Amino acid sequence: MDFDDIEKDIIKWRRILHENPELSFKEYETTEFIKEKLLSFGNIEIIQPAETGVIGRLKGENPGRTIAFRADIDALPLEEKTFCDFRSKNNGVMHACGHDMHTAILLGFARLLSENKHRLKGEVLFIFQRGEEMAPGGAAELKRSGALDEAEMIFSLHVMPGEKTGRIGVKRGTATANKNTFDIYVKGKGGHSSMPQQVKDPILIGAEIVTNLQSVVARNVDPFNTAVISTASFKSGEEYGVIPDTAHITGAVRTFDEKTREIVISRMKLIVENILKAYEAEGEIKFFENDYKAVYNDEELCDIAEKVITEKLGKDALAIKERPESFSEDFSEYINPAKACMVWLGADKDGKENPKLHNPYFSPNEKAMIIGVKYFFGIAKELLM
Repeated sequence: MDFDDIEKDIIKWRRILHENPELSFKEYETTEFIKEKLLSFGNIEIIQPAETGVIGRLKGENPGRTIAFRADIDALPLEEKTFCDFRSKNNGVMHACGHDMHTAILLGFARLLSENKHRLKGEVLFIFQRGEEMAPGGAAELKRSGALDEAEMIFSLHVMPGEKTGRIGVKRGTATANKNTFDIYVKGKGGHSSMPQQVKDPILIGAEIVTNLQSVVARNVDPFNTAVISTASFKSGEEYGVIPDTAHITGAVRTFDEKTREIVISRMKLIVENILKAYEAEGEIKFFENDYKAVYNDEELCDIAEKVITEKLGKDALAIKERPESFSEDFSEYINPAKACMVWLGADKDGKENPKLHNPYFSPNEKAMIIGVKYFFGIAKELLM
């Protein structure tokens, strides 16, 4: 197996993608690039259920199960601050979450598997998914399209700064957080700042809401569980001498199980409702309906992943994760009826600072990509060859 040749290709492809990032649901050039590569490999049928993004289907020469592998393809609205030779050419858009690497890895795997079609027992779907960074995300629409109905298992990986290159992290069960973004609207009564007795100050009301929301985690969540309530913005008024009429607060909640999620949301609604009532103000809290649920890694698939990592990459390559990641992922949408497993691909550069995800200086180690290809190929060999 000529992995050296594939590594050269995926590094080249990743750099092209990194130079030309596109925002969620606008990945037109990225989609054309992926389609061109898939067709050049031969044996792969192109399926395009949405305007952007693509699924490649490879049918083996023998019957068997259907397995899917997924990469996300969109970039972030972020100005790149790295000084690499292939930095983003699109102002204000950057691959700062590793989706360029995910895409290149899946392309390399697709090429490798197409060359081994004669050994394949079953069918493989290569999912190049759009819009992961923007809820409701691209996974839900692919599932609704029916294009993945035959998939029994879906595998994915995510590059992870903070993990040594050459290692792959596996977290059984809950692997990421539930996410619930919220808007709080406060409608008071504005007026002159020298006459506060005549107003219903939305800033004071909003500040009390923000402060009291932190009591939910401290006093309503089981200390053996965890949750995060973060206020991200507070906007109200612009003038020095004028108390405004309204305030708008935004933020996000992260939880790791449905019971805690329900408790937190219920308590937040109650706090907002009663503080507004106490100040005789109007308003509401709204939660975004299409936020992502936690990714739940299937136990059987984790067994397979761990076996492949240790046998194909070495015992030292396996990193067992005790805690889930606190970010969210729409990979969770693929779960049920399909089983799913997402692993963390170490991508640190030795002896260097390794900026985290969604950072304008994010610069993961490209040597991690061939590890990702070998992992996917190991899964395919275990299940389909």
